[in-house]
Amino acid sequence: MGKKLLTGLCQILLVIALVIFVFLLRFKSTFLAPQFYKSSLSSVDFYTKEAKILPDLLADAVSRTSEGADTGQARSVIMDAASKQLTPLWLQSNVENVIDQTIGYVNGSLPAMKIMVDLSSFMPSIGASVNESAMSGVNALRACTPEEESVLFTGGGQTALDCLPSFMNVANINAALGSQANGGSANLWQYDLGAVLSKDKQLNLLRDRYTTLNRVLFGLPIFIGLMAVFIILLNLHSLKKILKSLALPVLIVAIVELALVFAFKAFIPDMISGLTSSIPNGNAAILSSLAVIAVDAFSNYFIRVFGIIAIGSGVLLVIALFLSKGEETPPAKPLKNKVPL
Repeated sequence: MGKKLLTGLCQILLVIALVIFVFLLRFKSTFLAPQFYKSSLSSVDFYTKEAKILPDLLADAVSRTSEGADTGQARSVIMDAASKQLTPLWLQSNVENVIDQTIGYVNGSLPAMKIMVDLSSFMPSIGASVNESAMSGVNALRACTPEEESVLFTGGGQTALDCLPSFMNVANINAALGSQANGGSANLWQYDLGAVLSKDKQLNLLRDRYTTLNRVLFGLPIFIGLMAVFIILLNLHSLKKILKSLALPVLIVAIVELALVFAFKAFIPDMISGLTSSIPNGNAAILSSLAVIAVDAFSNYFIRVFGIIAIGSGVLLVIALFLSKGEETPPAKPLKNKVPL
């Protein structure tokens, strides 16, 4: 009874560790791999679509900076400048650089993020066109702190600017224009996004957690191996029991996981569409497509992995069944001859 209880406990721990290991391994190879993001964005034509959307978004943000301010001319100028600067090729180059630097920073391969965004086409257009009245609403804002500026680029639910990012300071634009006219450094047009993102608390928390993730991924296979060894030692007297004890729980979990994945694939697209339907400016379709790609990346991987696990454990069970049929049955005891009365 004690061996059966210990074997059952080892079986439960083994399958739990196996499922966690498979999930974390896929998480690392997708959401912590730059190529996953690059290929996903390219597959939904992200850069071409965003190049059409972003000028309006930037202009709307400026229009909402100060109630009652005359920002009509500023909006027109920013839309014109953004349309010239934010080409699909420019977006792809800068976004992929952000991906490489950010993921490299998170996984520890880079000590710091070096993300310099080239605004050489964007800022001169604004500086040459915007006058004092057009930018009065913008200039009335206080300067963003580094933490606030990081929120502008990392999300946080903010829909409008309530502070002035460093790259939108008109005095800096005019200084850069004067410097460039006098043959000064073109680096004034390089916006240091890396310095801004490095202040993001969530990003730094993820960087800290990455080390823990690697330790878990290193330790889980060892733990799974130990559980398998314990199961073998507890059933060392019978090869059939060893095979059944290892294969049966793994097969059951693999079948359950496959059923859940197929159900997940069937229902998740509608759920994603519902969650993203309220997102404005045409981004809903883009985000929905990206979410579906992420779901497919996980679900297809799980189907392959747990399919292989199910086949392997099924083969072990067949072998165990074959061994049980091949065992010799004990010979029947001969009937004693009855003594006649």
